[in-house]
Order: sequence, then structure tokens, then C-alpha cells
Amino acid sequence: MIAMKNKEALFLDLMLVLLFAFLAYLFVLVPPFNQTPLRIVFALPLLLFLPGYMLIAAMFPRKDELSVIERFTLSIGLSIAIFVFDGFAISVTPWLFRPAPIVYSLTLITMILMVLTLFARLRIPEEEDRFSFHFSAVSKFFESLQSKEKPSDIERALAIALVGSIIIASGMLIYAKVTFDEEKFTAFYILGEGGKAENYSKEVYLFEPSSIIVGIENYEHAPANYTLQVNLGGYPLHEQHIMLADGEKWKDNVSFTPKHVANHVKLEFLLYKDGSTNPYRSVHLWVDSLIDYDNLATVMKYALSDLPIIKNPDMEQELNWTFTENAGYFRGHFTKFYLLEENATVCGYVTDNVTNERIANVRVRVDNRYGYEKYNTTDENGSYILETIADHFWMESTATRYKRAETEFDIADGETLVVNMTNDPIMAFNMTIEELSIINETIETIPPGELPKEVSTVKGYVLDDVTGVPIANASVKVRNEYGFVKQTTTDEYGYFEVDIISGRAYIEVRKGGYALNTTTVVIASVHTVNPALSPAKSIVNPFFQSSNADFAYRAEPCKIYR
Repeated sequence: MIAMKNKEALFLDLMLVLLFAFLAYLFVLVPPFNQTPLRIVFALPLLLFLPGYMLIAAMFPRKDELSVIERFTLSIGLSIAIFVFDGFAISVTPWLFRPAPIVYSLTLITMILMVLTLFARLRIPEEEDRFSFHFSAVSKFFESLQSKEKPSDIERALAIALVGSIIIASGMLIYAKVTFDEEKFTAFYILGEGGKAENYSKEVYLFEPSSIIVGIENYEHAPANYTLQVNLGGYPLHEQHIMLADGEKWKDNVSFTPKHVANHVKLEFLLYKDGSTNPYRSVHLWVDSLIDYDNLATVMKYALSDLPIIKNPDMEQELNWTFTENAGYFRGHFTKFYLLEENATVCGYVTDNVTNERIANVRVRVDNRYGYEKYNTTDENGSYILETIADHFWMESTATRYKRAETEFDIADGETLVVNMTNDPIMAFNMTIEELSIINETIETIPPGELPKEVSTVKGYVLDDVTGVPIANASVKVRNEYGFVKQTTTDEYGYFEVDIISGRAYIEVRKGGYALNTTTVVIASVHTVNPALSPAKSIVNPFFQSSNADFAYRAEPCKIYR
């Protein structure tokens, strides 16, 4: 019986530590318990006593190694030290200095020390005087405090240090409470499924109402007028005015209806305060706005049932249309541009904007933005010539290792116009191809945040040109104007990202069942491009067989577009 009591006393303090650690977790982190004053009562032992007590118990498992007051004082001091270092370590992690990480980490430290304490006590033979805790020791502790026996020097020093620490800590707490001005702020948040900060929706559907829980809490120490605005891809979908008194909270389901299709678009919640035109708070999600093909009836409500009939739609005849002039601000032509005479001439030179030398093999293109375009290439002397119709044109010149140059001009019937273009070199750094090749070969080994200035990133989504849906496992090949090539494959969301030497790049996208897409871009730093693949054309050769075996007919091939 005595052995049983001794064994119970051996583990009693460990069970009490477990109990207080559980209560600290319950009353600090679990609602509604963490909204009561007991939150402070059970948090203090975990912060100021339990870790240090278990460390002392592991270091001094024998009863006669330390007195009761020494154990008590050292437990508080070491707990404060553990708490300080633990808080500093957590503050530099992604979890930061928050109640949950502090409780979890201190509990883990206490549990590890408890296991070490248990092993240390069990290694001491039972006949020896190993430390154990029982409630009678508490009364003896207070009796020793009231006894007239003179304490030792170390006990006196520890008692003075303990009292001094308590006085200093209390003074700092009171000073901070008296002098600290309470922060004025507004809490603004969104919640996912189940009213929790998780499980947010990643998809919304065109013309179908969606909703999300939005919360606003006023801690401004004054009434405030708020305006809540919901934007999808920069387009406003919902606006609501809310007035809250100081300390008042508002939480409700906010509904909105997407009006356009987009992939990986920002669903943004903006909060404006007291009529300000700048957002006071903002939160956002990245979502895909899609068409629900299982509920096309909703989309059809917004579609035109019958398209309008327009007479003479291509303006081949001068009927049903009225052509007027408006001081040069309106212009128009027949859509059949081949009916117009190309009796105007545009010519000139293309030169390097740095060296003023003429550039050969430059592609010069003119476009009137109505479907008419002409292009040519400069000769070895950097000159070009184009025969065009009379109109207002936009011109661009593009060349390898040069930035695109643009201009616009008007040209009249029979006029010969000289337009000289200058192109800036695309490289802003002086390096040889060999030096760039070394950088290109080591791109994969360089961390993303440490890429050199000569390296840029091209990224985006590969989309179906008909449905707008992202295409997974599409092959993406990026070829730089200097001959460097990088290849990748789109992920399950159709997303790709490639790091390559800056400059003009040619992006080739391939996928079975789709036509090849080639896009030319000039990349510097980070460039986003979303290539669209058109479904490939198929040819079907139908064969018709009559019930009469003497007759058969093979139809002409017909093109089917999927």
C-alpha cells in the first residue's frame, strides 16, 4: 500500500502538469471558453511556471538536490527565459507571434521535458530518495515559510530575486496599461464554407448568383460609415452601405453575380470608410469564372434569341447606309478592300536608335485597323517600300534584337510618303552570346528571387479558343531570338511558367486535337501571355450505300470544325 502511494506521488505532479496544459489549450484557443476571464488564469501557469518546473524536475530528479523554495523560484525564472526564447523563435517563422503557436510550442516543450523527467526518475532506485509530489508537501512548504528557522543565503537570494521580478513585471504591466493608447482599427474578413477561414470557393459561374460570408468589426472608438464593394477582375458586381457603432459587429452572406468569363481572376472585397475614395481595407480570392454547361438555361436568358438582320452588311453597294464626313473624326471604307486602288506609296529607312546605322531584314507592317494590311522587309541598305490604299495607317517595325517601333500617319490618293523608323536595341546589358549562354544553362539552379537582370519570366495560361477553358498538358516551347530554347508543359490548371534570357521570344504551343499556336512577345522582367488554341479541322468522307446493291454514292469531302 505504501509503495502504491509512493508511485502515485511520483507521477502526481506530472499529471497535474498535463491537466493544466490541457486547460490552457482549452481556455486560450477553443471558443467559447476563450472568451471568459479564465483564459488568463490558465494561460499564466503555461507561460510562467510549467516549462521551467519540468526542466528543473528533469535536471534534479532527487528530492534532496534542491529545496522547495529553490525549485519554485527557479521554475518561474526558467519558464520566463523559455517563453522569451520560444516567442523570439516563433516570431521569425510564418506562424508569427500568435496565441495558437505560443500555446502549441510551449505545450510541446513541456511534454518533451516531462518525458525526460519520467525517464530520469525511473532510473533512480526506489529505495533512494527520488523527488515526488504530494499535497502534504504544500502545507509543509507554507509551514517552512512561517517557521522561525533562519533561511540559507541561497534561499534568501532566490526569494529576493523572485519578489523583485514580480514587482518589476507588475510595474511594467501597469505602466504599459496606463500609457498605451488603444489601437483604432476595423477588422475586415471573409469566411469560407462552414463560417471558417478555409475551404473558400475556387469557382464561380457566369450569371449564377454566388455568395460568401463577409465580416466587419468597428474598433475605431467612434461610429463609422462603411461602403462594401465586390469586384471580379476589376468589374464591380455588388455595393452595400453599412453603418456601425463603436464595438459593433456585422457579418452576413454577400451575394454577387459574375458577368464575364475569366481564368485565375481576382475576386476582390473592398471596404471604404466615411466616404473615402481609397479602400480602407481589402481582401481577395483568386477564382475561375466559368460557364456551367450543366445549366445553360441560365446563360441563354442573357443571349439574343434572334440576331438582327442588317441589309447590305458588307457595304458592297451604296444602299441602306449614309456616309457623311465629320471634320476628319469619322472614317469608313468598303469592307472589300480589293475594290480600292493601291495608288499610294510609303517608303523610308529603318535605323538603329543608338548607332544610327541602317538595319536590314526588318519587318515593316502597316494596318488601318479595318482589316487591310501590307508588309515588307527592309533590304541590305535598311530601306523598304509599300504600295497601299489611301487611309489612316498604324505602322510598326520589328527586328531581331530590337524593340518594336510604332507610329501612325495619313496618306492620300497618289501620294508618296517617306516614313523613317528607329528601333531601340532590346538588350540593356553588354554581354556576348557566350556569356548569355552560360547564364541560360544555369537558370534552373538559381532561386526565383535571385535571377539576374538578364533573365525574364514568361508565364500564363493556355486556353481553348472556343470554350475559354484552360488546357492541361499542353506543350509550350519558348525560343529566344538568340537561339536559347526552354520547354515546359502546362499543369492541370493550364498554367505554365518559363525563365529565359530577356528579349524577343517566340512561343509555340502544341496539343493534340488543336492547331499550332505561335505567339511573338518581347519579354523584360515578367511577361504574362495567354495563348489560345483553336480546335483542329477534320475532314470527313461519307459513303452512302443504297439498299439496292447495284447503286452506291461517295460524297465529296466536307470539313467539320470541332
